[in-house]
Amino acid sequence: MLRFRIQGTLGDTYVVVCKLLKIQDRVIAYHHTIHKYFYGLITEIYGLVKNVEVRFTNKPRYDLEELTTNCHDRDMEFFPEWKLNSKYDIKKPYMIVQPHAGKPSGGNTKILPDYMIQEILLSSPIKCVLLGTSDRFTNVGNCVNLINKTSISDAVSLIQNAEAFVGPEGLLSFISLSSKVNSTLYYIEQAAVDEKVIGTPWKKYAELIKL
Repeated sequence: MLRFRIQGTLGDTYVVVCKLLKIQDRVIAYHHTIHKYFYGLITEIYGLVKNVEVRFTNKPRYDLEELTTNCHDRDMEFFPEWKLNSKYDIKKPYMIVQPHAGKPSGGNTKILPDYMIQEILLSSPIKCVLLGTSDRFTNVGNCVNLINKTSISDAVSLIQNAEAFVGPEGLLSFISLSSKVNSTLYYIEQAAVDEKVIGTPWKKYAELIKL
């Protein structure tokens, strides 16, 4: 049984899960985040692997080895073959558009401007499927709008079968890159793409644009 200290939110957890796929032993993940409203989604992400038990902690477990969210510092499965089904049967071809990523109350929130979203939806030669969780985008038209309607498994399955992905750096973009889907990623912090995209096998599928 291995025990690790882990910190971060959704995209960080997905990177950790890709690292856990390289570990055969049973693992207890002592996960710390101050954003407790993410506990449910974080648990869903850990649920993608079967040998992991997650325990949320009020403080980081500094007595344990850290499993970091930097894609450069430990072996990881960059291209996992998830066998998941979505409850939504979307006819191909389609592309995924994510209008926002990050924490709902600020911090590392990344939101595409409304004009940019409309331009993407109107100019796409194929069907657009909107994914995300912000109520701000539930009424966006010209697309299949699944904002606030998908589980993690739904999102993974839909992204795996997409022709392309457009959205901010974060959980869904990492799922897209790990599914070898050509992805246009918008980012704010250079350190985020340095740690998770640039210099990794994911970069082959990423077009990076600074917001």
